[in-house]
Amino acid sequence: MPVFFRTPITDGTAFEMIEERLSSGSDFDGYFNVFGADDELTVSWTPAMSSAECKEQVTDALRSTWQKARFWLVYQRSDSRNDLGINEIRNAAIRLSRSYLETAVVTLCLLGRIDNKSDLELIFLCFRDETERRNFRVRYEGKFVPDTYPALVLHPRPENEISQELFVICANQRIDRLRWSWWEPLMR
Repeated sequence: MPVFFRTPITDGTAFEMIEERLSSGSDFDGYFNVFGADDELTVSWTPAMSSAECKEQVTDALRSTWQKARFWLVYQRSDSRNDLGINEIRNAAIRLSRSYLETAVVTLCLLGRIDNKSDLELIFLCFRDETERRNFRVRYEGKFVPDTYPALVLHPRPENEISQELFVICANQRIDRLRWSWWEPLMR
């Protein structure tokens, strides 16, 4: 059970770090990815792209994300702390944030072409509501998270029946079957 979310920073600090890297004149390889409930956007920093172009695209995507989900948690990943890989953290963030409505997971990875001293790897979890952000922080920040965390999956019953059942699925095996009495009025 790894700890995925261990080094939180403020969004202001994250923006300063991004600005510093993109304005430094250093050459980077990297990408920026926004994974949302309805869509996904990826911007790759190709050798032909200037830092100003990359900065503009990243700024536009962050602004668009901010308009949909204004409550952010930002985590910095670093090799010096032996953190897990950026993709492992990203995948865990996507998996764990699915229970929150309209959450976006943003990944920014800037890797120096010459050395790793100026590398920057950030994960933004962007929530629609402050209570969702606090809930995520309390549940997962600095804590061990199982590799196969149970996810709620909705399985509809035949059309002639009013109610539906919720199943808790973990590693594709049914663990528990729940029937919610409050669910039936919502399905009518």
